[in-house]
Amino acid sequence: GEAWEGPQKLRAQNAGAPDAHVLVGDAPGLRGDFRGAAEDYRKAANLAFTEPVGMRMIGALQRSGQAAAAERVLSLFLQQNPRSVPAQLLAAGRMMEQRKWADAVRIYEGLRRRLGDRDAVMLNNLAWAYSEQGDYDRAVPIAAKAWSLDEESPAAADTYGWLLFKSG
Repeated sequence: GEAWEGPQKLRAQNAGAPDAHVLVGDAPGLRGDFRGAAEDYRKAANLAFTEPVGMRMIGALQRSGQAAAAERVLSLFLQQNPRSVPAQLLAAGRMMEQRKWADAVRIYEGLRRRLGDRDAVMLNNLAWAYSEQGDYDRAVPIAAKAWSLDEESPAAADTYGWLLFKSG
């Protein structure tokens, strides 16, 4: 349809512009074609491996069942952009999924030093990672801070309550 033809035309007229490839990649992603989206994002990344391009590409690869490729792109992006907050958050989330608690703590603590204690989700995950290492002395106060930042969050309330219970 017209929604698809517009970005295609824009890309054809601006083949050297990464944003044109991003727009084209967004269209198949909206239709659920994440493999197609990842291919268009790869074209954009070959022109300019920016944070928006990298994060979109990683997401499309994950959603299309290409987890190993997503890991490689994330690793490469972090090598080139080690201070990228979205990429570090994504990497820390991967460490949590893989139960690599010490690695998750390292990444989250680095972000915490840079960003402070303002992100309830990050603090909640950090508290959980500490607790999985058995370090309740660190985990409980961080979970309390996460909950105080977002008392409406079921995840923060659950983590804080569970850590209070487990730590006695």
